[in-house]
Amino acid sequence: REYLVLLYHYNTKPYISKNISTKLRVITEIVLISRSEKRYNPFKTTFCYMSVTTKSNILKVHHPILTRIKEYFFMALGMAIYSFGWIGCVLPAKGTSGAASGLAIVISTALHNSFGMDVKIGTLVLLINAFLLLIAGFILGWKFGIKTIFCICALSLSMNIWQDILPAEDFLHLDRFLAMVVGGVITGFGVAIALMQGGSTGGSDIVAMIINKYKPISYGRIIFVVDLLIIASSLLVGFSI
Repeated sequence: REYLVLLYHYNTKPYISKNISTKLRVITEIVLISRSEKRYNPFKTTFCYMSVTTKSNILKVHHPILTRIKEYFFMALGMAIYSFGWIGCVLPAKGTSGAASGLAIVISTALHNSFGMDVKIGTLVLLINAFLLLIAGFILGWKFGIKTIFCICALSLSMNIWQDILPAEDFLHLDRFLAMVVGGVITGFGVAIALMQGGSTGGSDIVAMIINKYKPISYGRIIFVVDLLIIASSLLVGFSI
């Protein structure tokens, strides 16, 4: 059921009236009237928005700030889990995958083999995504959400932290194939947590949006081809199947 909640600040007594709709969740308008006002004055009223849900005939009012904190907390947690799958499982198994994280591993390996440079994976992920966001901004417009930028920064930071904490060798002592499977499960679980909160890791998704602007190709097909090219390029820097 849907309820419209009107709260009067001067007496803090809620007046609840039923609405015709049957939605379980709705954004309602909370009107706070100053204590000094004895009657409603629309020109001196402060508005805010809160989410109202009902369960077992109990009315619960959730403040949007708490909801936003919860979303960003779980996005950060998802990126931490996602990066652990990469640094703890995929990287020690000498494996790679698609997206910006896979390309970062390929570039990092190429720089180490060719020039002896050790660049952290998280730093490269941040640079790759920043470059893609810059190009997409000029082509598609600056409409990327703050959640995407937050997830990219959280992913880059957590990757660098895990790379400093975890040993470089295979500390899990798993078979290479099994380590890749475990890494895939962990990374999938982490990115699913972020996606449930409206986050995104960027990378191939941004490339798909740019290409789709000029060619009517499905996002799934573009991401598949881009990730396949990244995996294929890893064979040029010493990775093996």
